[in-house]
Amino acid sequence: MQHSGGVDRDTTGADGTYRFPAIRRGAASLSPAKQDDQRNAISGADAVLTLRTLAFLDTLSANQQRAADVNENGSLSGADAVALLRTLAFLPTPGAYPGEWRFLPPSINFELASDTLANFSAYLLGDVTLNWGSQGNRVAALAARHMTVVAQIRIADAQAAVDDTLEVPVVLSSDSAFSFVQVTIAYDSTALQFLDARAGANAQGMNFLVNAAPPFSPPPEDGNRSLVLQLASAAAAISGADQEIAIVQMRAIGTPDSQTSLVPDSDPGHTVLTTVHLNDISGTALTLLPGTVSLSPATGVSDQEAVLPQEFGMAQNYPNPFNPSTVIPYQLPVQSFVELEIYNLVGQVVRTLVQEEKAPGYYRATWDGRNDAGILLPSGLYFSHLQAGDFQTTRRMVFLK
Repeated sequence: MQHSGGVDRDTTGADGTYRFPAIRRGAASLSPAKQDDQRNAISGADAVLTLRTLAFLDTLSANQQRAADVNENGSLSGADAVALLRTLAFLPTPGAYPGEWRFLPPSINFELASDTLANFSAYLLGDVTLNWGSQGNRVAALAARHMTVVAQIRIADAQAAVDDTLEVPVVLSSDSAFSFVQVTIAYDSTALQFLDARAGANAQGMNFLVNAAPPFSPPPEDGNRSLVLQLASAAAAISGADQEIAIVQMRAIGTPDSQTSLVPDSDPGHTVLTTVHLNDISGTALTLLPGTVSLSPATGVSDQEAVLPQEFGMAQNYPNPFNPSTVIPYQLPVQSFVELEIYNLVGQVVRTLVQEEKAPGYYRATWDGRNDAGILLPSGLYFSHLQAGDFQTTRRMVFLK
Protein backbone atom coordinates (compact mmCIF):
# COMPACT_ATOMS: atom_id res chain seq x y z
CA MET A 1 0.00 0.00 0.00
CA GLN A 2 1.34 3.44 -0.93
CA HIS A 3 0.01 6.90 -0.18
CA SER A 4 1.02 10.28 -1.52
CA GLY A 5 2.63 11.26 1.77
CA GLY A 6 5.57 9.02 0.92
CA VAL A 7 4.86 5.88 2.98
CA ASP A 8 5.34 2.64 1.02
CA ARG A 9 5.28 -0.47 3.18
CA ASP A 10 3.61 -3.85 3.43
CA THR A 11 1.54 -4.06 6.59
CA THR A 12 -1.04 -6.54 5.33
CA GLY A 13 -2.99 -8.28 8.07
CA ALA A 14 -4.13 -11.90 8.03
CA ASP A 15 -7.64 -10.70 7.16
CA GLY A 16 -6.39 -8.84 4.06
CA THR A 17 -6.38 -5.35 5.60
CA TYR A 18 -3.51 -2.86 5.29
CA ARG A 19 -2.55 -0.76 8.30
CA PHE A 20 -0.36 2.34 8.37
CA PRO A 21 1.18 2.60 11.82
CA ALA A 22 2.45 6.16 11.40
CA ILE A 23 1.54 8.62 8.65
CA ARG A 24 1.11 12.38 8.55
CA ARG A 25 -2.33 13.89 8.95
CA GLY A 26 -4.13 15.63 6.09
CA ALA A 27 -5.15 14.70 2.56
CA ALA A 28 -3.63 11.60 0.96
CA SER A 29 -4.14 9.34 -2.02
CA LEU A 30 -4.07 5.62 -1.23
CA SER A 31 -3.03 3.17 -3.99
CA PRO A 32 -2.91 -0.59 -3.24
CA ALA A 33 -0.58 -2.98 -5.09
CA LYS A 34 0.01 -6.71 -5.06
CA GLN A 35 2.55 -8.94 -6.78
CA ASP A 36 2.69 -12.69 -7.37
CA ASP A 37 0.64 -14.92 -4.99
CA GLN A 38 -1.35 -16.38 -7.90
CA ARG A 39 -1.88 -19.72 -6.11
CA ASN A 40 -2.32 -21.44 -9.50
CA ALA A 41 -5.68 -19.71 -9.84
CA ILE A 42 -5.31 -19.39 -13.64
CA SER A 43 -6.11 -22.74 -15.25
CA GLY A 44 -7.69 -24.44 -18.23
CA ALA A 45 -11.11 -23.75 -16.73
CA ASP A 46 -10.53 -20.00 -17.18
CA ALA A 47 -9.51 -20.40 -20.83
CA VAL A 48 -12.44 -22.72 -21.62
CA LEU A 49 -14.96 -20.39 -19.93
CA THR A 50 -13.60 -17.48 -21.99
CA LEU A 51 -13.88 -19.50 -25.21
CA ARG A 52 -17.42 -20.57 -24.33
CA THR A 53 -18.41 -16.96 -23.67
CA LEU A 54 -17.03 -15.83 -27.04
CA ALA A 55 -19.03 -18.64 -28.69
CA PHE A 56 -22.21 -17.48 -26.84
CA LEU A 57 -22.35 -20.74 -24.90
CA ASP A 58 -21.85 -19.07 -21.52
CA THR A 59 -22.07 -15.65 -19.89
CA LEU A 60 -19.78 -13.85 -17.45
CA SER A 61 -20.58 -11.64 -14.49
CA ALA A 62 -19.17 -8.10 -14.39
CA ASN A 63 -16.31 -9.25 -12.14
CA GLN A 64 -15.55 -12.19 -14.43
CA GLN A 65 -15.55 -9.86 -17.45
CA ARG A 66 -12.91 -7.68 -15.79
CA ALA A 67 -10.75 -10.70 -15.00
CA ALA A 68 -11.15 -12.11 -18.53
CA ASP A 69 -10.13 -8.83 -20.25
CA VAL A 70 -6.44 -9.62 -19.89
CA ASN A 71 -5.36 -7.10 -22.53
CA GLU A 72 -7.41 -4.43 -20.71
CA ASN A 73 -8.96 -2.88 -23.81
CA GLY A 74 -12.42 -2.75 -22.24
CA SER A 75 -13.99 -5.70 -24.08
CA LEU A 76 -13.71 -9.49 -24.29
CA SER A 77 -12.26 -10.82 -27.55
CA GLY A 78 -10.38 -13.70 -29.10
CA ALA A 79 -7.15 -11.95 -28.17
CA ASP A 80 -7.96 -12.46 -24.48
CA ALA A 81 -8.68 -16.18 -24.98
CA VAL A 82 -5.48 -16.65 -27.00
CA ALA A 83 -3.44 -14.83 -24.32
CA LEU A 84 -4.83 -17.14 -21.63
CA LEU A 85 -4.05 -20.26 -23.67
CA ARG A 86 -0.52 -18.99 -24.36
CA THR A 87 -0.01 -18.25 -20.65
CA LEU A 88 -1.00 -21.80 -19.73
CA ALA A 89 1.41 -23.14 -22.38
CA PHE A 90 4.20 -20.96 -20.90
CA LEU A 91 4.39 -18.81 -24.05
CA PRO A 92 4.83 -15.00 -24.01
CA THR A 93 1.72 -12.78 -24.17
CA PRO A 94 2.76 -9.36 -25.50
CA GLY A 95 0.09 -6.73 -24.90
CA ALA A 96 -1.74 -8.82 -22.29
CA TYR A 97 -1.27 -9.13 -18.55
CA PRO A 98 -2.58 -12.46 -17.19
CA GLY A 99 -1.37 -13.06 -13.66
CA GLU A 100 -1.21 -9.38 -12.70
CA TRP A 101 -3.30 -7.87 -9.92
CA ARG A 102 -5.66 -4.94 -10.33
CA PHE A 103 -7.71 -2.97 -7.80
CA LEU A 104 -11.04 -1.17 -7.90
CA PRO A 105 -10.82 1.68 -7.48
CA PRO A 106 -7.12 2.07 -8.44
CA SER A 107 -6.73 4.75 -5.75
CA ILE A 108 -8.77 6.64 -3.16
CA ASN A 109 -8.42 10.21 -1.96
CA PHE A 110 -8.28 9.93 1.82
CA GLU A 111 -8.73 12.68 4.41
CA LEU A 112 -6.72 11.53 7.38
CA ALA A 113 -8.37 14.02 9.72
CA SER A 114 -11.73 12.27 9.42
CA ASP A 115 -11.45 9.04 7.38
CA THR A 116 -10.28 5.81 9.01
CA LEU A 117 -11.16 3.14 6.44
CA ALA A 118 -10.71 2.78 2.65
CA ASN A 119 -12.11 -0.25 0.83
CA PHE A 120 -10.65 -1.73 -2.35
CA SER A 121 -11.63 -4.77 -4.43
CA ALA A 122 -8.77 -6.84 -5.87
CA TYR A 123 -8.90 -9.19 -8.86
CA LEU A 124 -6.38 -11.30 -10.72
CA LEU A 125 -6.30 -10.86 -14.50
CA GLY A 126 -6.97 -14.26 -16.06
CA ASP A 127 -8.79 -15.77 -13.06
CA VAL A 128 -12.10 -15.83 -14.96
CA THR A 129 -13.68 -18.42 -12.66
CA LEU A 130 -12.78 -16.20 -9.64
CA ASN A 131 -11.32 -19.18 -7.81
CA TRP A 132 -8.38 -17.44 -6.18
CA GLY A 133 -8.66 -17.71 -2.40
CA SER A 134 -6.79 -18.05 0.84
CA GLN A 135 -7.22 -21.81 1.22
CA GLY A 136 -3.94 -22.81 -0.47
CA ASN A 137 -3.03 -24.23 -3.84
CA ARG A 138 -6.16 -24.42 -6.01
CA VAL A 139 -4.81 -27.02 -8.42
CA ALA A 140 -3.93 -29.41 -5.60
CA ALA A 141 -7.30 -28.82 -3.94
CA LEU A 142 -9.22 -29.53 -7.14
CA ALA A 143 -7.15 -32.64 -7.83
CA ALA A 144 -8.06 -34.00 -4.40
CA ARG A 145 -11.70 -32.96 -4.74
CA HIS A 146 -12.24 -34.64 -8.10
CA MET A 147 -10.47 -37.94 -7.56
CA THR A 148 -13.55 -39.67 -8.99
CA VAL A 149 -12.49 -38.43 -12.44
CA VAL A 150 -10.10 -41.04 -13.81
CA ALA A 151 -7.96 -40.31 -16.86
CA GLN A 152 -4.95 -41.97 -18.41
CA ILE A 153 -2.43 -40.30 -20.71
CA ARG A 154 -0.25 -42.74 -22.61
CA ILE A 155 2.61 -42.11 -25.00
CA ALA A 156 2.81 -44.91 -27.55
CA ASP A 157 5.96 -46.99 -28.02
CA ALA A 158 7.79 -46.54 -31.31
CA GLN A 159 10.72 -47.86 -33.33
CA ALA A 160 13.01 -45.96 -35.68
CA ALA A 161 16.34 -46.31 -37.40
CA VAL A 162 18.94 -43.70 -36.51
CA ASP A 163 18.62 -40.59 -38.75
CA ASP A 164 15.02 -41.48 -39.61
CA THR A 165 11.87 -39.59 -38.64
CA LEU A 166 9.26 -41.14 -36.36
CA GLU A 167 5.74 -40.13 -35.35
CA VAL A 168 4.64 -40.86 -31.77
CA PRO A 169 0.92 -40.76 -30.83
CA VAL A 170 -0.19 -39.31 -27.50
CA VAL A 171 -3.33 -41.10 -26.30
CA LEU A 172 -5.97 -40.12 -23.71
CA SER A 173 -8.44 -42.56 -22.14
CA SER A 174 -11.27 -41.49 -19.83
CA ASP A 175 -15.02 -41.79 -19.35
CA SER A 176 -15.12 -38.06 -18.60
CA ALA A 177 -15.20 -35.40 -21.34
CA PHE A 178 -12.43 -32.78 -21.51
CA SER A 179 -12.49 -29.34 -23.15
CA PHE A 180 -8.87 -28.56 -22.26
CA VAL A 181 -5.90 -30.92 -22.30
CA GLN A 182 -2.31 -29.92 -21.63
CA VAL A 183 0.45 -32.52 -21.62
CA THR A 184 4.11 -31.80 -20.96
CA ILE A 185 6.57 -34.41 -22.21
CA ALA A 186 10.19 -34.81 -21.12
CA TYR A 187 12.69 -36.42 -23.51
CA ASP A 188 16.42 -36.90 -24.05
CA SER A 189 17.56 -34.46 -26.73
CA THR A 190 20.76 -36.47 -27.30
CA ALA A 191 18.59 -39.36 -28.55
CA LEU A 192 15.61 -37.55 -30.12
CA GLN A 193 15.30 -34.23 -31.95
CA PHE A 194 11.88 -32.57 -31.87
CA LEU A 195 10.60 -31.64 -35.35
CA ASP A 196 6.89 -30.88 -35.14
CA ALA A 197 3.58 -31.77 -33.49
CA ARG A 198 -0.04 -31.69 -34.61
CA ALA A 199 -3.50 -32.47 -33.24
CA GLY A 200 -4.35 -36.16 -33.32
CA ALA A 201 -7.18 -37.86 -35.18
CA ASN A 202 -9.58 -37.49 -32.21
CA ALA A 203 -8.78 -33.82 -31.56
CA GLN A 204 -9.21 -32.25 -34.99
CA GLY A 205 -11.87 -29.78 -33.83
CA MET A 206 -9.75 -28.27 -31.07
CA ASN A 207 -7.26 -25.40 -30.86
CA PHE A 208 -3.71 -26.74 -30.79
CA LEU A 209 -0.63 -25.04 -29.32
CA VAL A 210 2.96 -26.27 -29.03
CA ASN A 211 5.76 -24.87 -26.87
CA ALA A 212 9.02 -26.63 -27.70
CA ALA A 213 11.02 -24.54 -25.22
CA PRO A 214 9.03 -23.84 -22.02
CA PRO A 215 10.87 -21.76 -19.39
CA PHE A 216 11.25 -24.73 -17.02
CA SER A 217 12.93 -26.88 -19.70
CA PRO A 218 16.63 -27.55 -18.95
CA PRO A 219 19.19 -25.87 -21.24
CA PRO A 220 20.00 -27.77 -24.48
CA GLU A 221 23.44 -28.76 -23.28
CA ASP A 222 21.85 -30.61 -20.35
CA GLY A 223 20.39 -33.21 -22.74
CA ASN A 224 16.94 -33.30 -21.12
CA ARG A 225 14.22 -31.21 -22.76
CA SER A 226 10.50 -30.56 -22.26
CA LEU A 227 7.70 -30.12 -24.76
CA VAL A 228 4.23 -28.68 -24.00
CA LEU A 229 1.20 -29.78 -26.06
CA GLN A 230 -2.12 -27.99 -25.52
CA LEU A 231 -5.65 -28.62 -26.86
CA ALA A 232 -8.70 -26.47 -26.09
CA SER A 233 -12.20 -25.87 -27.41
CA ALA A 234 -15.35 -23.98 -26.52
CA ALA A 235 -17.68 -26.76 -27.71
CA ALA A 236 -15.68 -29.84 -28.75
CA ALA A 237 -14.54 -32.35 -26.13
CA ILE A 238 -12.44 -35.51 -25.94
CA SER A 239 -13.91 -38.57 -24.24
CA GLY A 240 -13.59 -42.34 -24.44
CA ALA A 241 -10.87 -44.96 -24.60
CA ASP A 242 -7.70 -44.65 -26.67
CA GLN A 243 -8.35 -41.18 -28.06
CA GLU A 244 -5.42 -39.98 -30.18
CA ILE A 245 -4.98 -36.38 -29.03
CA ALA A 246 -1.63 -35.48 -30.61
CA ILE A 247 1.14 -36.71 -32.90
CA VAL A 248 4.73 -35.78 -32.06
CA GLN A 249 7.21 -35.96 -34.92
CA MET A 250 10.87 -36.49 -34.00
CA ARG A 251 14.16 -37.49 -35.58
CA ALA A 252 16.13 -40.39 -34.10
CA ILE A 253 19.69 -39.17 -33.44
CA GLY A 254 20.80 -41.48 -30.61
CA THR A 255 22.96 -44.57 -30.44
CA PRO A 256 21.85 -47.60 -32.52
CA ASP A 257 20.49 -50.60 -30.60
CA SER A 258 19.48 -48.41 -27.65
CA GLN A 259 16.23 -47.21 -26.10
CA THR A 260 15.02 -43.84 -24.91
CA SER A 261 11.79 -42.66 -23.26
CA LEU A 262 9.16 -39.95 -23.72
CA VAL A 263 7.84 -39.25 -20.22
CA PRO A 264 4.68 -37.26 -19.31
CA ASP A 265 5.49 -34.60 -16.70
CA SER A 266 3.47 -35.16 -13.50
CA ASP A 267 3.80 -31.57 -12.24
CA PRO A 268 0.18 -30.31 -11.70
CA GLY A 269 0.95 -27.05 -13.49
CA HIS A 270 2.55 -28.77 -16.48
CA THR A 271 0.10 -31.59 -17.23
CA VAL A 272 -3.54 -30.76 -16.49
CA LEU A 273 -6.99 -31.54 -17.94
CA THR A 274 -10.22 -29.55 -17.65
CA THR A 275 -13.60 -31.26 -17.90
CA VAL A 276 -16.58 -29.79 -19.73
CA HIS A 277 -17.88 -28.91 -16.25
CA LEU A 278 -14.77 -26.72 -15.72
CA ASN A 279 -13.11 -29.01 -13.16
CA ASP A 280 -9.30 -29.10 -13.41
CA ILE A 281 -7.75 -32.57 -13.09
CA SER A 282 -4.05 -33.10 -12.41
CA GLY A 283 -1.52 -34.79 -10.15
CA THR A 284 -2.58 -38.11 -8.64
CA ALA A 285 -5.94 -38.01 -10.46
CA LEU A 286 -4.05 -38.81 -13.68
CA THR A 287 -2.31 -42.01 -14.71
CA LEU A 288 0.69 -41.10 -16.87
CA LEU A 289 2.37 -43.82 -18.94
CA PRO A 290 5.69 -43.12 -20.72
CA GLY A 291 6.55 -44.37 -24.17
CA THR A 292 9.71 -46.17 -25.22
CA VAL A 293 11.49 -45.50 -28.51
CA SER A 294 13.76 -48.29 -29.73
CA LEU A 295 16.59 -47.16 -32.04
CA SER A 296 18.06 -49.42 -34.71
CA PRO A 297 21.02 -48.86 -37.07
CA ALA A 298 20.56 -46.46 -39.98
CA THR A 299 18.85 -48.02 -43.01
CA GLY A 300 20.05 -45.68 -45.75
CA VAL A 301 16.41 -44.87 -46.62
CA SER A 302 15.82 -41.10 -46.71
CA ASP A 303 13.39 -39.42 -44.30
CA GLN A 304 11.37 -38.18 -47.28
CA GLU A 305 10.84 -41.75 -48.48
CA ALA A 306 10.14 -43.00 -44.96
CA VAL A 307 7.38 -40.56 -43.98
CA LEU A 308 5.49 -39.90 -47.23
CA PRO A 309 1.74 -39.79 -46.58
CA GLN A 310 -0.41 -42.58 -47.95
CA GLU A 311 -3.41 -40.40 -48.83
CA PHE A 312 -4.48 -36.82 -49.52
CA GLY A 313 -5.76 -34.84 -46.56
CA MET A 314 -6.19 -31.49 -44.84
CA ALA A 315 -6.31 -31.45 -41.04
CA GLN A 316 -8.31 -28.98 -38.96
CA ASN A 317 -6.54 -25.66 -38.62
CA TYR A 318 -5.02 -24.79 -35.26
CA PRO A 319 -5.70 -22.82 -33.22
CA ASN A 320 -9.44 -22.60 -33.96
CA PRO A 321 -10.97 -20.11 -33.15
CA PHE A 322 -7.85 -18.06 -33.83
CA ASN A 323 -6.30 -14.63 -33.48
CA PRO A 324 -4.10 -13.37 -35.07
CA SER A 325 -3.12 -16.35 -37.27
CA THR A 326 -3.76 -20.04 -37.76
CA VAL A 327 -1.95 -23.02 -39.31
CA ILE A 328 -3.58 -25.30 -41.92
CA PRO A 329 -1.81 -28.68 -42.25
CA TYR A 330 -2.23 -30.74 -45.44
CA GLN A 331 -0.58 -33.73 -47.06
CA LEU A 332 0.03 -35.07 -50.55
CA PRO A 333 0.86 -38.71 -51.36
CA VAL A 334 1.91 -37.84 -54.94
CA GLN A 335 3.09 -34.77 -56.81
CA SER A 336 0.07 -32.53 -57.45
CA PHE A 337 -1.00 -29.05 -58.44
CA VAL A 338 -2.33 -27.58 -55.20
CA GLU A 339 -4.85 -24.80 -54.61
CA LEU A 340 -5.52 -23.83 -51.00
CA GLU A 341 -8.04 -21.01 -50.71
CA ILE A 342 -10.03 -19.24 -47.99
CA TYR A 343 -13.74 -18.58 -48.59
CA ASN A 344 -16.16 -16.33 -46.72
CA LEU A 345 -19.75 -17.23 -45.81
CA VAL A 346 -21.14 -16.12 -49.19
CA GLY A 347 -18.71 -18.32 -51.12
CA GLN A 348 -16.23 -15.65 -52.23
CA VAL A 349 -12.52 -16.44 -52.34
CA VAL A 350 -10.91 -13.93 -49.97
CA ARG A 351 -7.38 -15.36 -49.87
CA THR A 352 -5.31 -17.77 -51.96
CA LEU A 353 -2.62 -19.34 -49.79
CA VAL A 354 -1.20 -21.91 -52.23
CA GLN A 355 -1.44 -22.17 -56.00
CA GLU A 356 1.45 -24.22 -57.33
CA GLU A 357 2.84 -27.67 -58.08
CA LYS A 358 3.94 -29.51 -54.93
CA ALA A 359 6.02 -32.64 -54.34
CA PRO A 360 4.57 -35.39 -52.14
CA GLY A 361 4.90 -34.73 -48.41
CA TYR A 362 3.48 -32.93 -45.39
CA TYR A 363 2.87 -29.17 -45.55
CA ARG A 364 1.56 -26.34 -43.39
CA ALA A 365 0.09 -23.05 -44.62
CA THR A 366 -0.47 -20.05 -42.35
CA TRP A 367 -3.35 -17.60 -42.66
CA ASP A 368 -3.24 -14.26 -40.83
CA GLY A 369 -6.90 -13.29 -41.26
CA ARG A 370 -6.18 -10.94 -44.20
CA ASN A 371 -7.42 -10.99 -47.77
CA ASP A 372 -5.25 -11.00 -50.89
CA ALA A 373 -4.99 -7.19 -50.68
CA GLY A 374 -3.56 -7.40 -47.16
CA ILE A 375 -6.70 -6.00 -45.49
CA LEU A 376 -7.68 -7.52 -42.15
CA LEU A 377 -11.03 -9.26 -42.52
CA PRO A 378 -13.90 -9.06 -40.00
CA SER A 379 -14.44 -11.70 -37.34
CA GLY A 380 -16.60 -14.62 -38.37
CA LEU A 381 -16.83 -18.03 -39.97
CA TYR A 382 -14.53 -18.86 -42.91
CA PHE A 383 -13.73 -22.00 -44.90
CA SER A 384 -10.39 -23.46 -45.99
CA HIS A 385 -10.68 -25.36 -49.26
CA LEU A 386 -7.95 -27.66 -50.60
CA GLN A 387 -7.87 -29.04 -54.13
CA ALA A 388 -5.02 -31.31 -55.22
CA GLY A 389 -5.58 -33.15 -58.50
CA ASP A 390 -9.01 -34.78 -58.23
CA PHE A 391 -9.02 -34.54 -54.42
CA GLN A 392 -10.79 -31.72 -52.63
CA THR A 393 -11.95 -31.04 -49.08
CA THR A 394 -13.23 -28.13 -46.97
CA ARG A 395 -13.01 -27.26 -43.29
CA ARG A 396 -14.57 -24.51 -41.17
CA MET A 397 -12.56 -21.89 -39.27
CA VAL A 398 -13.55 -19.14 -36.82
CA PHE A 399 -11.61 -15.86 -36.86
CA LEU A 400 -11.94 -13.75 -33.69
CA LYS A 401 -10.71 -10.20 -33.13
